[in-house]
Amino acid sequence: MQYSKHREAKTWQELGLMGDTLSYTDEEIMTSQALGYVKHTVGKANPMDIAVLYSIVNKGEGVEVTAKDLINDYTRLASLFESGIIVRGRVNTKKVKCDGIHIERESNDYGSQRRLNYGNYLVQELDKRDADYYEYIDVLSGFEVEGYSSYLSEEQQARLDKFKELCYATLSSLCKESYFQIYKGVHTVKSRYGKITWTGLCTRKTDEVCSVHGGNKERNAWVLSPDMQVLSGSNYPISWTSDHLNIRVVREGLTEYNKMLARTYTKHADYKTVLKQINKAVNRMFKRDVLLQTTEGRGRKFKWYDHTWRRVQEKRTQIMASNSKKRKLGDVVNGWIYSKGSVTESFGMEIVNYTWKPKDELFTYDIRVNYGKTGYSSPPACTLGMKFLNEQDAIEYIQQLNAISMPKNPQVCTNRKVKNDTLEFVAPRYNYQAVSVTDRMTVNATVEVEIIPTPQQCLAYIQSKGNKWIEMYEDKMWIDFTGYSALNYTEVSA
Repeated sequence: MQYSKHREAKTWQELGLMGDTLSYTDEEIMTSQALGYVKHTVGKANPMDIAVLYSIVNKGEGVEVTAKDLINDYTRLASLFESGIIVRGRVNTKKVKCDGIHIERESNDYGSQRRLNYGNYLVQELDKRDADYYEYIDVLSGFEVEGYSSYLSEEQQARLDKFKELCYATLSSLCKESYFQIYKGVHTVKSRYGKITWTGLCTRKTDEVCSVHGGNKERNAWVLSPDMQVLSGSNYPISWTSDHLNIRVVREGLTEYNKMLARTYTKHADYKTVLKQINKAVNRMFKRDVLLQTTEGRGRKFKWYDHTWRRVQEKRTQIMASNSKKRKLGDVVNGWIYSKGSVTESFGMEIVNYTWKPKDELFTYDIRVNYGKTGYSSPPACTLGMKFLNEQDAIEYIQQLNAISMPKNPQVCTNRKVKNDTLEFVAPRYNYQAVSVTDRMTVNATVEVEIIPTPQQCLAYIQSKGNKWIEMYEDKMWIDFTGYSALNYTEVSA
């Protein structure tokens, strides 16, 4: 069930209900992982929940606290949200004077509006080149035509031609004549000068309303009354929405919440109310298995679960180990390049398994045969299991196979066809396919790569010695060449 005061932990953090640091450590890794788990375990909840859990974790690992121990600026601020003093509502959007370009139109009828076919594309390319097209804003805004006519006036066409000259001079071959055709429609062009619409160029911000070009007159915001009265105290079930409003209309006299003034707001928090809300929060989180209650009765104590702290420490250890193994990415030794292998992320920090990969791409050239037709058409080609490391060797081999596969005596061949009164033989055709095997072997980051053969040499040993050689290096390399396992077995004749 979701309630009107429920928000994602990230939202509460942005509003200042939890800090960005920990009092007992200044280590970046520990801080990021502990705070990450705080937000993860709280999830979507009431404001007091995240303030309480952060306050507990901020005390340190394994520390047990009472409800009174948790009264601080974070829980006082959370109490104002919990009590409905600070709520999600609506305020008037700031009005600004238009400093863009305003185009007067005789008519705003959709049928009379004409646009450039590729206006957005042209602006995007011009912006990449920092071109000055400010004087052609009127062309990009569009043309007003009489009724439903598709023809521009001579003056309009002249303006379009001038803009076309600028585009061809700046973009050259990137321009096409079709880009400058016009069509009936309404669109907005985003440019480096601002938003270009049918009414011209508007430079307002998203949270402003322009006196000429308009915009939303109201916007959603966190609001409060200057006298800190309760605006919406209830906490009722709501539908799944990311921005539920406690106040749906603009109320005169309300001000927008400012995180920088949080300490001023917290002076209005009532001690008994804060303590009562903290107790409700720990009860909620105890039932959800977020917190552990360690003692009973008056002055009962709570702490964060030990197993959650262990997860934090495990992630910290993994990240530190990952960082300690770093060499300079891109180092090349013996044909191997130091690279990132598998990468996982834990609350904004990477856990990287570094590895040595072949610097150059490696191929095997696999021999294939097509029955009945040349090329790779149906029926499908079959791989013969022969793999060359040198392309020229593969070419010479298939040339020999193709030379001997065509029978000389027509009586020997059972698959034949007649074309233009000439007998043609249908015989297997051999070819080869280059198969990339670069990603099939890597060297462990902890291995002295100087003692490992080059990638090409490794491939040659795998080719000639198979699993016997792979087993020798299985503690140093990851190798996936299952197709070579038959090289382990040698048939001994009696």
